[in-house]
Amino acid sequence: MARRERLTQAERRTRTREALLDAAAELFAERGITATSVEAIAEEAGYTSGAVYDHFGSKEGILIALVERGLATDPLRLQLAEVFAAPGTLLQQLRRLGRVAERNVATSPEKNALWLEVQSYAMRSPEVRARLAQPVEQRLRQLGDAIPLTGALTGTDVVVLGQALLDGLKHRAMINPELVRPELWEEALALLAGIPELARLAEGNPPADAARDSKQAT
Repeated sequence: MARRERLTQAERRTRTREALLDAAAELFAERGITATSVEAIAEEAGYTSGAVYDHFGSKEGILIALVERGLATDPLRLQLAEVFAAPGTLLQQLRRLGRVAERNVATSPEKNALWLEVQSYAMRSPEVRARLAQPVEQRLRQLGDAIPLTGALTGTDVVVLGQALLDGLKHRAMINPELVRPELWEEALALLAGIPELARLAEGNPPADAARDSKQAT
C-alpha cells in the first residue's frame, strides 16, 4: 500500500495557493476575468470559494497575485543575463533576445491571452490598474537600473521601449499571426541599437555626458 504524502501546514497552503492561481489563469484566459467567478475558480482547483478568500481576499486579489507570479517567473527576464553575457555586438545580442522572445510567445499562447485580458480589465478598473502598476513599474525599473545611461534616455526608458515593441508584436500575432514573421522579433529589438548612448555603452565607451564631465574635471 502506497504511503500518503505528509505535508506541513505551510506546504499545504502553498500547494492550495498555486492550484488556485493555476485555475484562475486558465479560466481568465479562456472566459475573461469579468465572466469568471470566485466559485468557478475554486471549483476548477478542487477547493471551496472560502479558500480563494482566505488566500487572496477577492477575485482582484488573485488577479494581482497572478501578475506578480508572472513577473517573477517571466522566462525572458530570467534569460536576459544569459543573452547579454554571450559574445557579440549589441546588435547581435538584441537580435538574439528577439529570437528568445519569439520562442517564448510561440510556446505559451495561453500566457499571451491572459496578459491581454489582464491589461483590458485593468483599463476598465482604476483600482486594479493602480495595484498592477506598482509591481510592473518596479520590474521595469530594476531592469533599467542595470543599463547605466546618462543621456537623454535612461536605462528604464530603453527597457520600456523594448517592452512596448514586444507587447505590440504579441498583440498583433494574436490577431494576425501570418503578418508577424519570426524575423520581425529580431528586427524590432535591433532598432534599439540605434540609440547612440546605448551603442556607446555597448562598445565599452563612457556615455557622452560622463565623458564630457570627466574631461572637464581634468
